[in-house]
Amino acid sequence: MSWLLQPLVFLALHPFRTQGVQGALPLEVGRTWEYRGSVRWSGSEQRVDSAAISWTMQIVATQDGPEVHGALVRGWIQELAWYQPGQTPGYSVLWVRSGRLYHVATPDSANAALTLRQAVEPGATAPTGSELIVDSALVVGHLYGQIEERGDRTDTFYAWYVESMTAISPLPGWSLAGPTVLQWHLVYRTAPDHQILEVVPGLGITHYVFGHHGTVADADIQLVTVTRAP
Repeated sequence: MSWLLQPLVFLALHPFRTQGVQGALPLEVGRTWEYRGSVRWSGSEQRVDSAAISWTMQIVATQDGPEVHGALVRGWIQELAWYQPGQTPGYSVLWVRSGRLYHVATPDSANAALTLRQAVEPGATAPTGSELIVDSALVVGHLYGQIEERGDRTDTFYAWYVESMTAISPLPGWSLAGPTVLQWHLVYRTAPDHQILEVVPGLGITHYVFGHHGTVADADIQLVTVTRAP
């Protein structure tokens, strides 16, 4: 085996473990991710429309508790799952507990701020509607975040599945040192739709895909740049 391949083989066989708040998605005020891609939706008279799109995701505020680091985020990437023309980024909450990244949707910024405060309170339970997005350890073949609809299935549906890990060359706008980084390919499949998140730990989500298998609703966007507050 070539010595150049040994580090990648080692990492493929051993799990990535998140490192504090810098884990999979850094939760720091002002961090901003800019994406570009395409969306499709069902318009009037069942006509399928499509468009190029730019999307911004930003950490607006953060708050710490004894066991939780939380953040108010605007433009959480999964909002694009059912994109409609004129849609603007909404507000929701992310938090890290025991190295795991969770998300909960909220109807507006006021509710997001309230949910954030409640999520970091001592002894607080997870807010209603919370979803585990990235587990504390990633290793190819790992299944996590199962929901009740999964039942006793033996496949990878109704849960996040770590499908693969790849060494890639970072784009200039990612502001990462080094010729390669590790990108994890996470897939969530249900009967009616599927989602894909590609994640570079310490940087964030680099690629998001949503596809509905009935009424047309598709999104496919890639990270262009990521910036931190000065």
